[in-house]
Amino acid sequence: MNEKRHIVQIVGLMNRGGAETMLMDIFRHLRGEFHFTFIVHYKGNTITKGDFDDEIRDLGGDIIHIRSVWELGLKNYYRDLKTILDNLSPVHVLHSHLNSKGGTASWVAHYAGIQKILVHSHADIHFTGSFIKRVAYKAELFLQKCFISSYATVNLACSTAALSSLFFKKDILNKKSIIINNAIDCNKFTFQQKQASSSNQKLILGTVGRIAKIKRYELIIDILRELKERNIDFDFIFAGAAQDETYAKAIFNQIKEYNLQENVHWLGCRADVEKIYPGMHIFLGTSISEGLGMSAVECQACGTACLLSKGFPPTADIKAGLVNFIDSDRPSDWVDAILSHSYPANITAEMINERLIKSGFSINHEIEKIRSIYNK
Repeated sequence: MNEKRHIVQIVGLMNRGGAETMLMDIFRHLRGEFHFTFIVHYKGNTITKGDFDDEIRDLGGDIIHIRSVWELGLKNYYRDLKTILDNLSPVHVLHSHLNSKGGTASWVAHYAGIQKILVHSHADIHFTGSFIKRVAYKAELFLQKCFISSYATVNLACSTAALSSLFFKKDILNKKSIIINNAIDCNKFTFQQKQASSSNQKLILGTVGRIAKIKRYELIIDILRELKERNIDFDFIFAGAAQDETYAKAIFNQIKEYNLQENVHWLGCRADVEKIYPGMHIFLGTSISEGLGMSAVECQACGTACLLSKGFPPTADIKAGLVNFIDSDRPSDWVDAILSHSYPANITAEMINERLIKSGFSINHEIEKIRSIYNK
């Protein structure tokens, strides 16, 4: 019988997102102390292989798939997840990473007899769409908050904004609530000192993030169009999976419509983003909402400047002088900020590392928090 404490991670598809990347760092560091099972949710009739699936299995983790709650319905989801958890027994800790859907998972876990139930908020939740859709989403969120309030034993979040968006205020005050920064392995990211760009130097812009509506790639393309109209010599590189295929198709059509094909370079989904950031002069983060915005933190670790929308929380800035927040949806305002940007002097690798640790973005410190929670 396995003597390690058994940790069950409740997740979506294990692709290279910010939360998934950090979860993999936790798994790599703690797999010798705990046994990990990943219950992966999927939609439709086909199970899609995640970017990290092979590594999870190679490192001794288990993967079990289950259809999403709203496809199965509450009754069938309860039946299927409880059966899985009963068969996995003993489960010492259930750790949900489904954001608002974590309420349903905590409900099932409670009735499966699991004593420690962690619900982890990885995003500052906002709703878009029609009025009717927003009302429906908010009603669902309220239901999930009720489940979380009743059954979760520990509330975790990547930021204070993410904490307040998923948990009732009374539970934040009365229940154990902990901020777990979506930290990075600082050793992976190499600082490179940048030189101030000259007027005759090609400007290299970029971003890293899945192609999805919440990332607002359409705004980036509008910004690039404005740069071209001002006769600025630039390239834009971006990496990320085409999560929303319909939206991705619209973005690539927009690139063609604006005749930007020679300027825009999609690198696809990459496992080596730490090699991409140093080549950028400026990282563009235009998201509607980010729980934290790990790509911006990773950029700063490499010494790359960032222009970020107000969808990024202030905590994404490690206070090294590399971040400017843009409170505007007008492409011209972004272009003005790009062209007026000046790289701060006297930034060193030591300074960046110190700021990362002080801001709570060193993975070693955050793993100690997780280890303590899993062991208690």
